[in-house]
Amino acid sequence: MVGSRPSTDLQQPLPDGTIPTGTLVWGSDFNAACALLYRLWGVIDAPGASDMGAHWEGLFAASAALRLPGIDASHPAQLLTELARARAMRWSAHHLAYDDVRVSWCGESTLELAASYTVQRQAVGGPATAWHETARVSLMRATGGGLLISAVDAERGPTMAEEPFRGSYRENRGRATIVQFQAHMDSLSGRFGTIGELLADDLELHGLVASKRDESAGGAALTDVNALRKAVAGSDTIDDNAIRTHAAFAEWFATAPALFRYGLHKLEHFAIKPLENDRYETVAQFDWRAETLNGARIETHQPLTWIMVETGEKYMRIEKLLPFG
Repeated sequence: MVGSRPSTDLQQPLPDGTIPTGTLVWGSDFNAACALLYRLWGVIDAPGASDMGAHWEGLFAASAALRLPGIDASHPAQLLTELARARAMRWSAHHLAYDDVRVSWCGESTLELAASYTVQRQAVGGPATAWHETARVSLMRATGGGLLISAVDAERGPTMAEEPFRGSYRENRGRATIVQFQAHMDSLSGRFGTIGELLADDLELHGLVASKRDESAGGAALTDVNALRKAVAGSDTIDDNAIRTHAAFAEWFATAPALFRYGLHKLEHFAIKPLENDRYETVAQFDWRAETLNGARIETHQPLTWIMVETGEKYMRIEKLLPFG
């Protein structure tokens, strides 16, 4: 079990500018690493007839080696072949508790994700089995700045009591999308770039901090997103100007993240249910810690409702972001 998260990023350099090996990583890299893990499980747990081409994009380094219970692949293409054969004979699911993952710095632009989770597997026409599993996932920085999986080493642990099989494919696809979205938010970069691949063409995003300047009072402690929006705007009222296009989102993203010294999101609740026309409604709650440029601090646990559409691409696409309830 991982300990409680600090109020500031632990990825602090030494006086010579280096980061100590083993330092825990939070914020953007933490969420980007978790998104890769969820995407990996999406590949492993996909229904038998699924096309894995787009799911595979930007997931592995070319030379990645993957050792999973029952599979030992020396490169990603071999894993894809092994999984295609396995999916014809059984269903599998991966369930992660939110605190059972940590990401640490390994030096030279490499990270390691360590996770403990539950695996369920059910043969076609047979009973379901379940066990604990642990994995170490090595990650490397890609040329464009994102992360890639360079190795996976997973070990099977104790068998668990038999329970009805609960599929996780769509849940982990949804988690990957929303967690990767927050990785972009926490980067504070303002560069639209690849965040566009997470967004549907028709958007309706509500509740984002819309100010272009930080008018908050230094030292303020805020535990509500609406209070934060008012504090940053320096007003007792806030306008809900929904973002409805990629261009509008790019304009917002170019300025709003720069109002913060840091932002750290950590997923602590996620639920998903199907709607019509390949759409899914999710309720996701993040532990969000941030500090504005003027020194106002926020710690909130606000659930939000997201509507996403499954297009079979690298990620699901976000259509709507709405206040919960």
